[in-house]
Amino acid sequence: MYINEGNLNFKKTIIYQGARGLQVRDVVTDDIDKDGDIDVLFGEGIDDNKLLINDGKASFSDFGKLTNSNFFNPLWTDAVVADVDNDGQKDILTWNNYSFPELTLMKAFLERVEIDDLERGNGGELLVADFDKNGFLDIVVQSYSTNTVYILYQSARLQFRTEILDANWNNSSVTIEDKW
Repeated sequence: MYINEGNLNFKKTIIYQGARGLQVRDVVTDDIDKDGDIDVLFGEGIDDNKLLINDGKASFSDFGKLTNSNFFNPLWTDAVVADVDNDGQKDILTWNNYSFPELTLMKAFLERVEIDDLERGNGGELLVADFDKNGFLDIVVQSYSTNTVYILYQSARLQFRTEILDANWNNSSVTIEDKW
């Protein structure tokens, strides 16, 4: 991490060093523990996924491994921090890659709720927004292996209807922008 010391002077700071070398696939920053400072969540390729809690002075404590599957060391391709189930608490939504494709919601960092196994593909980008404006966050998932973009419309708390947005997606990412 590079800490801005002011006037665009950045100081390189190591906040975590993986046991076997760090191969980060995804980094998410958010005030996950609701204490007013930004925490860091990352998914790795070799070591387990991690959550680092910021003490407010850019010193991070290791919350521990966040393995959101029953399988060994799943590889996140993307993660989002949002209140997906409208309960007032931030959730960690992850999209896994390779042999264990699944879209998983982690409640309070410990309870695992599988949203969809999405065996239709694996890995890719993940977005959340209330696309149909019904008060529930919907989920867009892009699959690397099938070049398909899916949308999971949430109609009630953690109740989803899946549609294909694009079956021939040939890009490596998706994004949201409201220009209209």
